[in-house]
Amino acid sequence: MGLWKVHQSVAKVLPQLTYLRQDSVVRKFIQRWQQRRDHYDHPTPGHPSKVSGRDWRHLLRAAKANRSQTLHELTQSVTPNVSVRTVKRILAKEHIKKWQAKKRPKLTKDHAAERLHWALRYADWTEEDWKRVIWSDECSVEKRKDPRTVWGFRTAYEK
Repeated sequence: MGLWKVHQSVAKVLPQLTYLRQDSVVRKFIQRWQQRRDHYDHPTPGHPSKVSGRDWRHLLRAAKANRSQTLHELTQSVTPNVSVRTVKRILAKEHIKKWQAKKRPKLTKDHAAERLHWALRYADWTEEDWKRVIWSDECSVEKRKDPRTVWGFRTAYEK
């Protein structure tokens, strides 16, 4: 803009530019400056978002609160006037997507009985007794049996 203010001519400005530009680019830039008094690109006009900031935050909270619900259920419960695809796009912008839950061994009645027996047998141990134990394998166990694959909303970090 400084060159144009000094020379007042696009023809005189073009040869002095470090990078060669088409004169139409320079003219458009100057025209934008004269109209708006800034050189920044403003957002392009388009349809306003159907999801307000409040709905956006509500959607994120609902996805994190009940991670096992389907995308369709989430859409219907939080933003019924918006398509499932829009909700998926919003979650993607926040880096949230459905991840397959890790498989855990199922807890049977026999396993539960053995665990109870073990817990009762060592219930009177002191902290010093437990310090002498070396734990070699740890895993979590799920009580329910669900034959289908379990999916949940998570970020890549929470996966």
